[in-house]
Amino acid sequence: TPFIFATGGGDEEIAVKALKAGAYDYLIKDKDRNYLKILPLTISNAIERSKSQEMLRLLESAVVNANDAVFIAKNYRKEGKRHLHIMYINEAFQALTGYVLDDVKQKEVTSIGGAETDINEILKITNHINQSKSVKSELILYRKDNTTFWGSLSIFPLKNENDQTTHFVAILRDITEGKKVERELIEAKQAADKARHAEQQFLASMSHEIRTPMNAVIGMT
Repeated sequence: TPFIFATGGGDEEIAVKALKAGAYDYLIKDKDRNYLKILPLTISNAIERSKSQEMLRLLESAVVNANDAVFIAKNYRKEGKRHLHIMYINEAFQALTGYVLDDVKQKEVTSIGGAETDINEILKITNHINQSKSVKSELILYRKDNTTFWGSLSIFPLKNENDQTTHFVAILRDITEGKKVERELIEAKQAADKARHAEQQFLASMSHEIRTPMNAVIGMT
């Protein structure tokens, strides 16, 4: 419940203590009772602020407890290029990568890539980020112990009221098993195609081997 503190003139120190203790706002009661005119607006603002804080709390809880790995990076420009420094990771990110916040804080988003990461995908992500655009990618990423996994990465910008990009939010999902199944399906299809081709060659060869003596028999007859 929003709490508004009212004091008489000269008691501002009490109001300051109230604000530090959690009060939403305070009013100074004047002898002409003008503070009553702004009281409704103050109450309205306090209620709206309370609703906004509740929504932020719910959103924070959703991000913290999400099954997918989430990290937030702060956007800044240096020497004409846009850079993203990680400033927040959720528990799912820690479980997936083994990194804690101190490991990646203030590091570039690309720091979880490595030698096997497709450079073309990195360039695609970088180009979209430089243009403040959302981007999706599938690429090989690295855990803290240097093991690799296939990750599905979705990055989108967060903008302020002036339409300026201030942060980027990324959602990361482990798709290693899906990639394994996809690879097995491709290999199975290739094996089936190879077997079909061998069957066609066998039938063509047998047809030729049978046709040659048959032609001789027919000729003699």
